[in-house]
Amino acid sequence: MQTDFRQPPHLQIHGAGLGLRREHLGDLLQEIPKVIRFFELAPENWMELGGYRRECLQQLAQQRPFVA
Repeated sequence: MQTDFRQPPHLQIHGAGLGLRREHLGDLLQEIPKVIRFFELAPENWMELGGYRRECLQQLAQQRPFVA
């Protein structure tokens, strides 16, 4: 028996992504270049995040998908 691990079309991410770094937040909130289709992040670097950085992350998550 063969298992199909493909994502359904509505969950597939295509194109170029950006490894999100904290120092990128200010610039990206002003404008996310159209070429950036998703953000990649290491969850352990963003855990227990609060305040301004948490708000920035939430705003970006409303505009582009995130992958770990």
